[in-house]
Amino acid sequence: EARRGDLVRAIRDLRRADELQVTGDTLWYLGWLCAEAGKMAEARRYATEAVSVDPLLWFCRWSHAFVALLDGEFETARTRWRDAADVKSGGPTHVFFLAIFAAYAGRMDEACDLFGQVAAAGASALSPVSVAIMALFRRDTDAAAELLSSQPLRDIARLDKEFSWWLAAACSYVGKTDEALHWLANSIDLGFVNHHFFSQIDPFLAALRGDARFEALMEHAREKQRAFEL
Repeated sequence: EARRGDLVRAIRDLRRADELQVTGDTLWYLGWLCAEAGKMAEARRYATEAVSVDPLLWFCRWSHAFVALLDGEFETARTRWRDAADVKSGGPTHVFFLAIFAAYAGRMDEACDLFGQVAAAGASALSPVSVAIMALFRRDTDAAAELLSSQPLRDIARLDKEFSWWLAAACSYVGKTDEALHWLANSIDLGFVNHHFFSQIDPFLAALRGDARFEALMEHAREKQRAFEL
């Protein structure tokens, strides 16, 4: 359900699974999805419990870092994942997320170096997304424009709410407002509805705030988030 944008059903089903049996797999997933739904108190509780229940499962440590990121604790998120990730044998996925956390912690050179490692590894969807984000964060607007016109890249991001969010953030960073709004809208449509993070916390989206189209997107996210209160 989560990948189809139905976070309400996904969280409901996961809560029921957690009632039946407490596992790290259920808890880390709940932490992640509750954070994207804007239910931060619940997300913190689940992510913290996940690390306690299964500290060796990397997904649990990742969820703990991800919740900190959406709480605006950027350096905490980076530190948590840096200390947990196995960037050598854990593969490009671990490196990619360390790059994201580094960028949000304001360590842009480190982030771009890490994105470059992922791009060089040629790891499925992570490679083209890493190349595009790296070009944007390096303010290589010509390369970024060419990459963003790539249909395969757009097809990948169109189906993934996190990739859409990261493209929105990176596009906003270099003033590509229309692209940023497009990808942010897609992320929200896919179920990432934490409007407080988008409108108050995410530093890369700051340039969009005050734009009438951005404010309309935030209201759309609020409407979708209200479904979680029913």
